Amino acid sequence: VSGTSIIDARLVSSTIPPAMSPGQSYPVSVTMENTGSMTWDEKSIIRLGGVGDYTEDAAKFGSIRMCIPSGISVPSGSRYTFNFIMTAPVSQGSYAPDYKMVWDGHHWFGTRASQSIQVVAAESLPHAEFTANITKGSSPLFVQFTDQSTGSPSRCRLAPSSGSSRGPCRWSSRSAPAPA
Repeated sequence: VSGTSIIDARLVSSTIPPAMSPGQSYPVSVTMENTGSMTWDEKSIIRLGGVGDYTEDAAKFGSIRMCIPSGISVPSGSRYTFNFIMTAPVSQGSYAPDYKMVWDGHHWFGTRASQSIQVVAAESLPHAEFTANITKGSSPLFVQFTDQSTGSPSRCRLAPSSGSSRGPCRWSSRSAPAPA
């Protein structure tokens, strides 16, 4: 038997961040594509759900069901973006919330939106900060940067706002490895 399943979905994109601060709220989005033949809408009780309902990590970040608003239909081949707020648990640690489409009262379907999240105090996160001895000039311009970063960054990437760099970021006074 070949053809399109009656109900199926594919993850297109997700903005769930890999790190959060305890108790902080983050607006996120998950975009799913309807790859089945059945149209999604609120009347058909098709939603994005936190896998495991109240027993798994998704429930620790807030709502476990994100609805398609009344009057919106998502036909086969179309995409829908679920926008919602995730609030990090107050306990620091590693979490793995999973989200998937659910036909409530029937079954889960489609690919998962999974993201490992480290919940850490903001002061524990790396903070990049640099000063420069020269900020304008003619090419080639040799600039000496002073690194005032905190939080032990493990890598760097030089990406000037006027274009891309011509070589790897090289630390002369730091022990953090530069990217290859």
